[in-house]
Amino acid sequence: MSSINTSGIKPIADHIIVLLSKKKKLTEGGIILPDNSDSQREHLGQVKTTLVAIGEDAFLNMKDAPKIGQKVITTRYPGLLITADLGVVDDESEYRLCRDTEVLGILE
Repeated sequence: MSSINTSGIKPIADHIIVLLSKKKKLTEGGIILPDNSDSQREHLGQVKTTLVAIGEDAFLNMKDAPKIGQKVITTRYPGLLITADLGVVDDESEYRLCRDTEVLGILE
């Protein structure tokens, strides 16, 4: 599979990079959501992401390890947030550089 990692960062050791899902700004009914509307999600403790890069030691001892491109559930605030503000990412995407142990499950 070709790389889907456009973050400009290659994770090392047991680190991974996940792409955060885009937040909906509009509900199905057409209601515009304010930027602080996801405060209720703060209490959920997890977030849906896409695995885009895996370090060479990540998921070594895991039987059903996730693969690049799969949707995974991570803890709410894993690792380091990587955005265009850091001067690394060129687009509006938000990534997180974190450890493989932050992945809680694979979405099927």
